[in-house]
Amino acid sequence: MQTIYFDPRWLDAVRSGRKTRTTRFRDPARVGAAVLEFELEQAPVRLMAKVTGIRETTFAELTDDDAQHETLETADELRDVLRRYYPMIASNDPVQVVSFQLA
Repeated sequence: MQTIYFDPRWLDAVRSGRKTRTTRFRDPARVGAAVLEFELEQAPVRLMAKVTGIRETTFAELTDDDAQHETLETADELRDVLRRYYPMIASNDPVQVVSFQLA
C-alpha cells in the first residue's frame, strides 16, 4: 500500500475534511488505497485514505480550485507554499494534483 507523507501542519485540515488534495512534485501517487502519514515529534500519525483521482499539470497551471482544496485561497498562495517544500521547482515542471478522501 502506498504511503503519502505530509507536513504535520496539515493534520487537522485533513482530519476535518477541509484539505482533500495534495500537490506532489517528483513524488508520484496512484489511485487506490493509501496511508497518509504525518511525522509528528512524539510519534507518526497514520490515517487510512483512498486516492480518488490524479491530475497531471504543471506548476504554472495550478488553479485557485486546487488551492482551495488545500485550504488556501489562490493558486499563487499554493505555489508559494510549494516553493517551501520544493525550492528548485520551475514553472514548467510537471506536478500531480492528488485528490483523496479518508477511509
